[in-house]
Amino acid sequence: MYKPGIWSKVSYVILVLIAVVVIMPIVMMVIGSVSEPGHIEANYSLIYDEYNFSNEYATLKTTTSTLTIKQYLTVLLGKLDILLGFWNGIYLVVPILMFGLVIAVTGGYAFAKFDFWGKQIFLFAYILVMLLPTQVTLVPQFIFFYQINLIGSRWAVILPGIFSTFGVFLIYQFMRKIPDAPIESAGLEGASELRIFWSIVLPQCRSGMIAYIMLTLIDYWNMIEQPLILLNSEAQYPLSVLLRTVNRNELGIAFASGVLYMLPMFLLFMLISDDLVEGISNTMPQIMKKGGKN
Repeated sequence: MYKPGIWSKVSYVILVLIAVVVIMPIVMMVIGSVSEPGHIEANYSLIYDEYNFSNEYATLKTTTSTLTIKQYLTVLLGKLDILLGFWNGIYLVVPILMFGLVIAVTGGYAFAKFDFWGKQIFLFAYILVMLLPTQVTLVPQFIFFYQINLIGSRWAVILPGIFSTFGVFLIYQFMRKIPDAPIESAGLEGASELRIFWSIVLPQCRSGMIAYIMLTLIDYWNMIEQPLILLNSEAQYPLSVLLRTVNRNELGIAFASGVLYMLPMFLLFMLISDDLVEGISNTMPQIMKKGGKN
């Protein structure tokens, strides 16, 4: 029977401590979102005292508190700007996920299973664009959409997300691992390219597509720069931008807004966690490699 050594135990303890540190703010946010205002004021008095750090230390006061959903009712019924920002985020992210997945699987299939002139050049260009920070590409995007009169339209945010190079490269790395023998056999038996793609290739890419959906959701649900630069009206801003407008003197509202903001990613992760782990484990090691056979 395997017995873990001292270093394994130490590593386990360190990972547990890191996990606690990462999870603690989320736990405090959820607890604060269902706490009475008086309880929040007592426990977060340092924030209410105008960030007065003259105190030697801040203590977490123990007060009795009953659970309440008042903050959530205020966010859903009274803070229409927060609710509008939530739905604005949905309007932006859903088309990016839907149409971007189509571009990713078709482009990844072409790179992985077809030989054509300039393939390596295009692939290198995809990798190069993928490595560029978002802030670098925002200026060309602004100039382009200004020329075609799309500044202020949601499509100025959606279109770059749909044609993201990351999705194509991610699916390409996954499809490289699919054997060519079943595809060639189906072609010899008279199956069309569309039939091969739909019936043979796509079912084997499920976990890769799940990984793309989750990673893309995280990226574009949390975007800030793109809406601020490419949209003109605050009425179009997603919740990721509007969270900064929540009054810090209403921490209960801020906590409830944060939970609402976190909810879509949390629910999706709970639904697809197994496929997500499998997809990332199958694709990320390939992405970290340089080059490779095609």
